[in-house]
Parts: sequence; C-alpha cells; structure tokens
Amino acid sequence: MSAAALLGWGGVVTVILTVNPAEASLILLVFLYLSLFTALTCTITVAGFMARAVLLKKNFDLQRHVAVSFRQGILLSLAAISALLLSSQGWLHWWSAVLIVVAMTALETLMITARLKVSE
Repeated sequence: MSAAALLGWGGVVTVILTVNPAEASLILLVFLYLSLFTALTCTITVAGFMARAVLLKKNFDLQRHVAVSFRQGILLSLAAISALLLSSQGWLHWWSAVLIVVAMTALETLMITARLKVSE
C-alpha cells in the first residue's frame, strides 16, 4: 500500500511540474486525478490503519481494520477529488461541499448498517 502511495504521489508531482493545466489534454487531467485518487486512498488508508493500531491495541482484528481503513480512504479520496473537479469548473460552493460530505457520510452509514445486517 505504501509503494502504491509513493507511485501515486510521484505521478501527481510529475504532472504538476511538467504540465500547464490551462493547456493540458483530457488524458493528462484524467491521469492527474487518477494518480491523486490512488495517492490519497493509499495514504489515508495507511494513516487510518496506523491510528487504529495505536488506539485499539487490545481489541485488534487486523483484517477488519484494514478493510475499514481502505473503505474510509476511498470515500475520503472520492470526496476530495469531487471537490477538486467541481472547483476546477468553478462549481464548488459551500452547499456543494456540504452535499459531498453528506453523500459520503450517507455511504459510510449505509455500508456500516449493511455489514451489521449481514453479521446478524
């Protein structure tokens, strides 16, 4: 996961340093957003897992905490990329940012309740 994060951040830095955003093609912008999504997801997943490992020393189920960290990393990365895409088009306002947060919170709640129903 850390190697994927480093590759993702390397791709982001490469695109930022070598491409003029005003003249970038669609393929380069897609590459930028995909590498940023990969880098953010991996970084947030590793940070979330480490935080869980430190805070939950006694009751630590490795597989469950990796899955939860990965799911939350994906959701937070989707929120960040959505905000960046809206901002690049000039469509990011306070209410659209609130809608992104509400949508990600609803998805996380849905996944938690679905997991609880399956385990019953």
